[in-house]
Amino acid sequence: MEFPFGKIIEQDWYKSNQGKEFMNCLLRKHKRRQFGVLERPTFPLGISSEILSYKLFLYGKAAVGKTSLICKLCGLDIPLVHHETPGLQTSTIYWPVKLANNNDVVIFKFMLYDVGEFALKKYNHFLPACLEKVDAVIFTFSFIDRASFDDLTNSVDNLALPDKSTLKFVVGTKYPNICFVHDQFMHSEISERELYEFEQNKKMTVFKMKNISSKLPDGSLDAWGNIRDTSPILNSLCEQLFHRDRIANRHTRAT
Repeated sequence: MEFPFGKIIEQDWYKSNQGKEFMNCLLRKHKRRQFGVLERPTFPLGISSEILSYKLFLYGKAAVGKTSLICKLCGLDIPLVHHETPGLQTSTIYWPVKLANNNDVVIFKFMLYDVGEFALKKYNHFLPACLEKVDAVIFTFSFIDRASFDDLTNSVDNLALPDKSTLKFVVGTKYPNICFVHDQFMHSEISERELYEFEQNKKMTVFKMKNISSKLPDGSLDAWGNIRDTSPILNSLCEQLFHRDRIANRHTRAT
């Protein structure tokens, strides 16, 4: 059966009763659980769910918000003060989705690689290690850092990827147009017109992410608010990687 691109997964499935049952397996005491390399969540009994593993690499200038983006995707509190990422760090995200055509639930496991700019320049082996067998590169820029957006086209075009099947995503951090950082109101330095032109020229969608943790009225992290905020980019990653592998498997069978 064909999987029409853009309609492979049910985008709002996580809001359903079944979706909530799966998502609750990723929570502990109303917070997102953090999983090590060898750990995995326990999903509802009687449901056999396939786990698909993928390696993702975040690429962008220092201080654009790569670590904050990872914290947001993982459901962690976002740090208020920037610190250069020391060396190479990895994080694991599990994300369940439901296929639209046959109602199967598939679990995606994302291994996120993040390297500080200083370490990337100092140690020549870090970049090849991050790009080895990578499934997708997430190019990042900041809405309040004009230079990071100006460098985006060059990065997307010239980063040497090991395989032409490696997917490319773009995420703009520190959105919306007006955000509050270090006691000052920061306005976006990137216009909507420029974003539109970039998307049209590169045939890519620019995802916008706030560098703000979802919080409950008592100040604690809001796990379900985080799931809602991050579902567009995580669902898109799942959809495009699943579609890529579907096409690759069909090509393999044909040859």
